[in-house]
Amino acid sequence: MLFKDLEVRKILTDYNESLGESAELDVEKVCGALTKAGGGVEAVAKELSYEEITKAGVPPAVARAIAGVWRASRVEEKPVAKPDMPEVQVGGVEGTFKGLALAIGNVTAFGDKELIEIYEPLGAATVMAELLVRSER
Repeated sequence: MLFKDLEVRKILTDYNESLGESAELDVEKVCGALTKAGGGVEAVAKELSYEEITKAGVPPAVARAIAGVWRASRVEEKPVAKPDMPEVQVGGVEGTFKGLALAIGNVTAFGDKELIEIYEPLGAATVMAELLVRSER
């Protein structure tokens, strides 16, 4: 079976339909030749040049389309990051509870890992002071 078999067969079928009654490609024969050339293995199919694909009996433009399907990489959807805490609004300032706590300098609610993650040498002195207090314990 070909890598991305349905997509390749659709390209070949659409090409034949565009020619009307003079359809010249035998889809099964072409798919068999592509499989023999390595088109059944994803890593190999992605490396086949369109010149190699034309040897299976397809025109260069169709071979380029097949190569494009094989080489296309899917963009993985990244999950949307959820805030640690629900969003809040105090006056004209909004953000997470932890973000607001940091803004007003209340860093005692943060864990050690969170303090280290938000630490910036030129940032808030409250974070550095809290880290010093905790290091002396």
